[in-house]
Amino acid sequence: TVTFDAQLGSPSDPESKEVVYDAPYGELALTSRTGYTFSEWRYTAAGGGTSVDASTLVTTASDHTLYANWIANTYTATFDAQGGTDPSVAFKTVTYASAYGSLATTTSTKTGYDFGGWWTEEDGGGQLIEATSTVTTYQDHTLYAYWDPITYTVSLDTQGGTTVSPDFKYVTFDQQYGAFPETSRTAYTLAGWFTGLGGTGTHVTATTILQSTGDHTLYAHWTPVVYSITYHLDGGTNNGENPATYTIESDTITFAEPSRTGYTFGGWYATTDFSGSEATGIVTGSSGSIVLYAKWIPITYTIGYTLNSGTNNAGNPSTYTIEDTVSLLNPTRDYYDFAGWFEDSAFTGDPLTAIAAGTYGNKTLYAKWTPTAYGITYVLNSGTNSAANPATYTIESDTITFADPTRTGYYFGGWFTEVSLETMELTIASGSHGPLTVYAKWSPLYNLRDTGPKGGIIFYDKPAYDYRNDSWRYLEVSGMEMGPMKWIDDYTLMDAVGGTSIEIGTGKENTDLILQEAFEASNQNSAANACDDIEYNDSGIWHLPSLKELDLLYKNLHMNNLGSFSDADYWSSSESSVEMAWSLNFTTGVQNQDNKNLTYLVRPIRRF
Repeated sequence: TVTFDAQLGSPSDPESKEVVYDAPYGELALTSRTGYTFSEWRYTAAGGGTSVDASTLVTTASDHTLYANWIANTYTATFDAQGGTDPSVAFKTVTYASAYGSLATTTSTKTGYDFGGWWTEEDGGGQLIEATSTVTTYQDHTLYAYWDPITYTVSLDTQGGTTVSPDFKYVTFDQQYGAFPETSRTAYTLAGWFTGLGGTGTHVTATTILQSTGDHTLYAHWTPVVYSITYHLDGGTNNGENPATYTIESDTITFAEPSRTGYTFGGWYATTDFSGSEATGIVTGSSGSIVLYAKWIPITYTIGYTLNSGTNNAGNPSTYTIEDTVSLLNPTRDYYDFAGWFEDSAFTGDPLTAIAAGTYGNKTLYAKWTPTAYGITYVLNSGTNSAANPATYTIESDTITFADPTRTGYYFGGWFTEVSLETMELTIASGSHGPLTVYAKWSPLYNLRDTGPKGGIIFYDKPAYDYRNDSWRYLEVSGMEMGPMKWIDDYTLMDAVGGTSIEIGTGKENTDLILQEAFEASNQNSAANACDDIEYNDSGIWHLPSLKELDLLYKNLHMNNLGSFSDADYWSSSESSVEMAWSLNFTTGVQNQDNKNLTYLVRPIRRF
């Protein structure tokens, strides 16, 4: 029996066979081995002895073993520099299961990398192949150069930030820098790590890939924290020069004054109650957000009053502020009503009753006056007033001349200021003031030859009678006839009376002169005295008629058979000389100058 030993090859097929001595072996077993080529079967395991094939005669007269003889395969190992310089040899023949032997050399052309050997796979994968490495690959294959990235020391300069420990880190070329240690700096924010000072160079983050060679330093770059400055203006307007923010590096800031209508700025303060010191600015090197409160002091404004002849109310202030509500009190002015305070001398717009809070600026107020309207009361005593008579007047009214009222059967005798009708009021003079009551005076109307109010006869009605200028209108003769009597007892005892008149309406004055000169001066009776003394329905109202009044008696009455006159001579009160006085003959109507010692009749008259 021949046994086949595959010598690390695959199991023999068959594993043994029967052979005949001195006969050919015949077909031998088959076997295979990775990395090797089958050479032949031999009698010895070490490959010695005689080679045996199918035709070889069996010469061993016992069971024996045939050993497979193997020849190691050779392969081509190709060198791939993977970006390095061309290898010193492009490839080499290597024998399976033998050492690779000397390998090709190459130089790195990749910055930041060192040669890391030949590897059976790219990027340092598989097996590292060295000269002593056994060839285990049973085919042509490629060996790949592996380039090992260099690890550098990166120093960390915090540039004023808190110290980091350690103050360096290792970073591999073409790898991310990775996380940086924490650092901080008062009033600053870390803006990152940079390759240059002051944020110059490259900004390096944790994900930045290292692309530079050599140990190097990264510098922390700080940006100052921007702090807010909040201004509480309380209705004011900030100054445009006041910044909204600042940093620790800002130049020293001096706060500018804001403005507010009606107020003076009283400073910036850090508290709402303005306690503590005034905040005037922010010095370089300061930090933290700032809140400022504006303090305002109300401006005191003046109030001027143009009173236009009035007198101000003591309660009206002379000053005010924008925060005050000032109620304006009424001034006074005699004979005027206050019509309001105005802000211009022309009194335009609506009057002011108050200065409202929120108002500002110096004020000049002008008092407007309207003259007080005084009522005029007309006591008409049954008359009818004239439409021309006003119901009121003021101190500024033009002079008012009263118009005449009317009353049937009566003539108007004037307006008077009292019931007793003593003081006549013809006008209200401009500048007058005060309520006024006037009383209408009425006298009955008479026709010529009517019976008069004293029982006599009306013998004269004054033409164009005007109560404003005339104190009487009618002449009435009494029904009492006296005499005959002298004009005066003894004219030789006195000088002429003097001053008498012959005109209508002068009999009363004539009589008064005679009484004064004749009776009172020389104690003589006279015709005038007799008239003054009679008590015909009233005493003291009668007088001796003047010459023309005597002529009216003759013409208006006697010639009309009225008055019961005698056909005789009647004395007048008109003197012609120291010896003579005027008389009138009622028979002929002739006027004579007669001696005062003659005795003639006397008829008293009166005027009203």
